[in-house]
Formats: sequence, structure tokens, C-alpha cells
Amino acid sequence: MDASQHAPIPSDARTASSSEALAPESSRNDSKPIAAKTEKWRRIGRIAGRWFAALSAFTLAAGFYVTTFHLHLGGLYHLSLLGLAALPLMFGFGATWALLQLRGINKLAGLALVLLLCATFVGLPWCPIGMQFAALVSRPALNELVERVRAGETIDWPARAGLFVAVGIRTQGPIVALVIRDETNGDSALVHFPEGSPSDAEIARLGKRAFYGPMYNLNWNVGLGGRWRYQDED
Repeated sequence: MDASQHAPIPSDARTASSSEALAPESSRNDSKPIAAKTEKWRRIGRIAGRWFAALSAFTLAAGFYVTTFHLHLGGLYHLSLLGLAALPLMFGFGATWALLQLRGINKLAGLALVLLLCATFVGLPWCPIGMQFAALVSRPALNELVERVRAGETIDWPARAGLFVAVGIRTQGPIVALVIRDETNGDSALVHFPEGSPSDAEIARLGKRAFYGPMYNLNWNVGLGGRWRYQDED
């Protein structure tokens, strides 16, 4: 028998062999806390994402409702209070979700989405697309009601016209304002300007006032299409 088969294994070789055997197990043990911590942060990101989605849905729905049916200083005051309370939370939850839950380019897209939704809420009073859509849907009923007014029919107020409820009217010649909010400090109305009004002579005489019709000192003067405007008095 060859003597080399019985030669003792050097201690350095045994140590190296032992280290190689233990290294994979040690690496796996070290990676477990890292994986657990990563999963913990991702779980926090998922929870933040759910809160962000719920808060965004509620805040934007409230914003669309107010700017559709209560676009005046009182409504804007309540909308401002909602924004002060909701927007910091909305941005915080959204940013947490994007930073912890998303990866790579998706993280930037998530942050852009958060900023877009916050900016949409802030811009609703100045671009009231909810009211413009409601007026579009309600236009046949609004046109019918205003023609009944011009025809001199007796109308029981308040009268529903599509999604809106008119509580009275104000007129200036053929221009009819369907008042949807009657307040001592100023009304809000959907104002219809018939074809050919105001005339060139009225525009020359009244200037910008010619486009106000029977309404005065406006906070909002929003075009709704179909010769309709929403006007809110100060």
C-alpha cells in the first residue's frame, strides 16, 4: 500500500476545507436578516400604497363634488380645509409607497403619479372639469328649462334641470340666469347667452360687463359650452 495514502492532512488544508464547507451556510444565515428587513420595508410600502389609494379617491371625489355643485367662496373655503388636512397625508403615503414598494424607473413613475394627483386636486377650482361635464350631460334639460322661461311659462321653483336644481331666475333682455345658489352676499347661476347676444352695440357700451348678463362682480365666470356659462358673484 502506498504510504501517501496514510499521510496526515496538513492543518491548513483542513481549515480551508472546513471554511469552504461552512461559508455557504454562514452566507445564508447572514442574508436572512437582510431579507427579513427588506420584506418589512416592502410591507410598509404596500400598506402606505393602500392608504394613498383610499385617501386619493376620497379627496379627489370630494374635490370634484365641491367644484361641480358648490363652486363659490364658501365651497372653496371648505375645499381648502380639506386640502390642508389631506394633501400632506396623501403626499406622504404616496411617496412612501413609491420609494419602498417600487423599483427602478417605476419608482420615478410612482412619484410622478403622486405629484400629478396632488396637483389635480389643487387645480380643480381653477379648471372645474366636473362642472363642465355635469353641464354637458344636463344641457338638453337646461336648454328646455331656459326656453320655458323665455316663453313666459309659469314654473314652480325650485326646478330640476339635469344634475342641477334652479331655485329662481334673473334676466337681462334675452339672457337668462338660472340661479342655483341664492345667497344675500351673491348668487351662483348657470347663464345662457342666446345666439346673437350680446350685440356689438352692447359690447361697445358695456365692455366686459356685456358678458356678465344679469350677474355682477364675479368671482368665477366659467365657459360650459353651448352658450352656457357658470357665474358666481362676490
